[in-house]
Amino acid sequence: MSSTEPGVRPERPVLVVGSAMEDVLVTVPDLPARGGHTWAQPVAQGNGGTGLNVLRATAALGCSPLSALAVGTGPRGARVTQELDALGLTLPDGAPTLLSLHPQDNGTCLTLLTPDGERTFITTPGCEMDWSAPRLAALDAALPQALAARGGQRPVVYASGFQLLAVEHHLLTWLEGLEATVVIDPGGRVSDLAADARLRERVLARADILALNEEEADALLGARCRPEALASLAAETRTDIVLRQGADGATWLPADGGRVVTEPAVAVEVVDTDGAGDAHTAGVLVGTARHLPYDRVLCLANRSAARVVAGRGLQGLPVGPRPGGSG
Repeated sequence: MSSTEPGVRPERPVLVVGSAMEDVLVTVPDLPARGGHTWAQPVAQGNGGTGLNVLRATAALGCSPLSALAVGTGPRGARVTQELDALGLTLPDGAPTLLSLHPQDNGTCLTLLTPDGERTFITTPGCEMDWSAPRLAALDAALPQALAARGGQRPVVYASGFQLLAVEHHLLTWLEGLEATVVIDPGGRVSDLAADARLRERVLARADILALNEEEADALLGARCRPEALASLAAETRTDIVLRQGADGATWLPADGGRVVTEPAVAVEVVDTDGAGDAHTAGVLVGTARHLPYDRVLCLANRSAARVVAGRGLQGLPVGPRPGGSG
């Protein structure tokens, strides 16, 4: 969508705040018992992390997002920088992110894949978990100029629960003071919200859009997810909720208590579901930045997720044209 066509509202900038790390995927016949041993077969190794996954997927939709990924100075950070450069997503000065390079390296996530398709994760954290106040103050200093170069509009910002709920919740505090439309995907940290009423209240108060799957919605509600319960939560907290429903598509539950919108999934042969949720959230970000109505945002998000499940993860996403493409 061109931002210069008569009568078309300019596309808002998208800012991705989150993690980049090394992903290592291996298959195992079964998980070893405590103190035991198993043989693993390597499947894939490359750059990953929810923030980088979302950044890639927004680029594949023809968006040119701003990166606020945590990138380190070691070999894993260097590989992330190389990929961002290859995707054309580095900043004008060649930096991979609005954050300064971290003196530590990025972390690693080892994924054990068993024959039943279950994935077990072992994470060695790195600089992607450092969201301390000084780091965010530096981001505050760099952000106005970056937004001004994109037209100065109010940004659409992505944040993941893994970083949002890092030690002392500095990133959440930073977002509470940011003038932006904030899209939060709590991911595996949704159980922390369910266990801490005050934290849950803060996150829902700041999230303009909460994106989650059915399992995460169950954990958040403390009961099996029912659309009417989520609709009540959206209205009570004034938070739009996007519910990912896998093969059943996705549903938008509006904050104003209006009509609930559901769009079917795109029919594709499922090859690999890894990263589909991140790709779906990327579609929500881009659709919101383009001022699309709820049904079209969901259609875009469903197409984005379908591109991933039909291939082998987010690294295989085709990168579309920058703004001006159809997405």
